[in-house]
Amino acid sequence: MDKKIIFSLFLLAFALSSFLSIVGVINEIARFFNVSLTMAGTFVSLFTLILAVTGLFLPSYFSNIERKRFFIIASLIFVISGFLQIFITNFYLALIVRLVPAFFYSSAISIALK
Repeated sequence: MDKKIIFSLFLLAFALSSFLSIVGVINEIARFFNVSLTMAGTFVSLFTLILAVTGLFLPSYFSNIERKRFFIIASLIFVISGFLQIFITNFYLALIVRLVPAFFYSSAISIALK
C-alpha cells in the first residue's frame, strides 16, 4: 500500500478516536467552562446522540461520494474542529464546534470499512 495512504488513514484514525476519548476529562471541561458536570456531560451525550441518529442514514447518503474525496473532506472537518476547540472559551460555541464532526463520524467509519 502507498505510504501516503497509510499515513492519511493513521491521521484519520487518530482524529476519529480523539472525539470519543473526551469522557475522561469531563471534570476538567466543567472546571474550564465554569459549568456543572451535567452540562459538561452534554459534550459526550449530544455527540453520541447525533452519532447514533445520523449513523442510520448518512452513511448511505455519503456512499455516492468518491471515497478519497470524502475522506479528505471528513479529515479536514475533524482537524478544523479540533483546532478551533483549542481557542474557544465559550461553552455553547465549543459544543457546536464539537457536534459538527459527529455528522461525519459514522459515515467515515462505514466508508472506511467497505
